[in-house]
Amino acid sequence: MRARVFGDKDTGQFAVELLQLGEGRVRTDEARLITLGPIAIIAHNRMELRDKAFLELAASYNNLNWLCERAIPAPTNADVHSLIDDLLSFIPGVAKV
Repeated sequence: MRARVFGDKDTGQFAVELLQLGEGRVRTDEARLITLGPIAIIAHNRMELRDKAFLELAASYNNLNWLCERAIPAPTNADVHSLIDDLLSFIPGVAKV
């Protein structure tokens, strides 16, 4: 939807590729593995994900454009919330509820 509203070509391509992935229409190799290529950053643990996708978090957390370029797809919402809690600890200042 964001791609249609703002005419963002990269976001539109991401949406198309993500839909193809969800529908099982992504090409596989001989081992039936897929290559996510430019639509994702592969990280093997949370620290690696933070270093690859959120390296500038402390300096850029108040930049909405920067934040909108990042997403955290995960198997469950609990996983996402847990990761967000970890990432929030790297933002300077006192937490407020």
